[in-house]
Amino acid sequence: MANLEIRQMTSETVSELITRFAPREKYNNPFMVMLDTTLEAGCDGIIIEHEYVDKDYLDEYSLFYSTCFKDYYRLCTRLHFFNNNVLKKLDLIDCPNKWGVFTNDELSLLQDNYVGFSVIRPLDICTVGRTVIRPYIPNDNYEFVLSQCRTPVNINGVDLNATGMPYLQQDTQTGVCASSALWMAARYMHHRFGYKKYTIPEITNAANKTSHSRPFPATDGLTIDQIVSALVDMGFAPIVYSTRYQKMSTESIIYKYLESELPVILALDIPGIGGHAILVVGHNFLPKNYVCSISHLKNVNYIDTFIVHDDARGPYINMPFNECIQGDTEYSLKNVIGIIVPAHKKLFLKGEDAEEHARVLLYEQLLVNSTLCEKITNKAFIDAYQSRQLVFRTYYTTSNKFKENIINSGMPSKLVHFYKNMGLPKYIWITEISSPQFLERSRKEERLIYGEIIIDSTGGPNNPENYLAIHCPGVIFLRYPNIYVIDDVTGFPEEKKIIEPIPDDAPYSSLTRIINTIYKCR
Repeated sequence: MANLEIRQMTSETVSELITRFAPREKYNNPFMVMLDTTLEAGCDGIIIEHEYVDKDYLDEYSLFYSTCFKDYYRLCTRLHFFNNNVLKKLDLIDCPNKWGVFTNDELSLLQDNYVGFSVIRPLDICTVGRTVIRPYIPNDNYEFVLSQCRTPVNINGVDLNATGMPYLQQDTQTGVCASSALWMAARYMHHRFGYKKYTIPEITNAANKTSHSRPFPATDGLTIDQIVSALVDMGFAPIVYSTRYQKMSTESIIYKYLESELPVILALDIPGIGGHAILVVGHNFLPKNYVCSISHLKNVNYIDTFIVHDDARGPYINMPFNECIQGDTEYSLKNVIGIIVPAHKKLFLKGEDAEEHARVLLYEQLLVNSTLCEKITNKAFIDAYQSRQLVFRTYYTTSNKFKENIINSGMPSKLVHFYKNMGLPKYIWITEISSPQFLERSRKEERLIYGEIIIDSTGGPNNPENYLAIHCPGVIFLRYPNIYVIDDVTGFPEEKKIIEPIPDDAPYSSLTRIINTIYKCR
């Protein structure tokens, strides 16, 4: 127990932490924001773990810091944050030797009130290392951090899980801002989807494989090509957009991948500062009335701020769409020059192509089918369709996860039966169909959808039949691309397609918004 220091989070403790771990004001923004976030989340107790061996820092130490003339220490300090006075309730502050002697109920209490951890590197500047803390969400009806994972933590034999988006401050020697953004994205993908774990030096080396410059010290920054090269080397199939040539709005592109629970790397060009890279991890949601003046509404119309991890500023920073000034850095979506998505390899169809395909299917093709239209039973849906007031929310997910989630979504049992028995590719794009009357409700559980269109993620953008299912109120249109039947008229085989009524069909919950929210709010 000599390496654990268990304390109440008093104002004196906070001042001491700042003095010990963030002494240089120029570089202490990430530490201060991280600390403020834990305090806002209700942190009132802290465990300071001394002499901690951190694999990420150890890689930095062995490849760079151990070669410097100055003697750098190789061990770190790890801070653990707790709320609801749990450390005092378990009598750990007065009797720290009780640590580890817990009943199952006490372990559950400790886990429920674990805000997260932050590794503090023994450096002169840029001390915030591997960090996972719970975001502070004042009202989870209006803010969503969608890229979150559970990170296993062991504190002197006690196993806990920290929930949040991994964060890391660049050290300016073994990694730059883009290296940190890549690390954060890769570490999330490791814990969430099973990708390989990478350290900052490994990422910097991967990014410099196509460059003739030296990898260390990493002081020159990374180009978009180097970021993409690193992602490919790390096993991803990155999707890249240049804001100079993109057809859709920046926020619309980013939103689809965020809703797919993928973090998105943004390359920025900030006047007077230069290039910078940040990671988008969430967004706000502001129910309000919109007059439709375009072909269809989108959920992104109800958003005006992204939530980002900025290695120079800190975790969970608000980034409004319009110009803003926060601290000593000014940027908005207008400063974005590139969008890089660390996508899965079997995602061939881009988000904007999937949504456009759904729009064309709904407004220009299938709803002119009289057999289909006459089976639609919901008048509110028909009115919203005719006035172009249907709202689309597009994201992709695994077919297994989709089938698992629909059980508790409120879908009619016949619809669940069809989906559960469908053969689907590993990844599918889903465009949910809703309307302002649902989205403008204050509670997220009440923001319902009429139906959805399922698109094959392995199809091409110009293929007119990428869809697998179209569900509108009272009816579902199913396409089975691998099952062929003989046409009664032509006598030739053709893909099986069926139209089935869905009795007792009624709006139900948006699938991922509620079910996959894994953080807790104070």
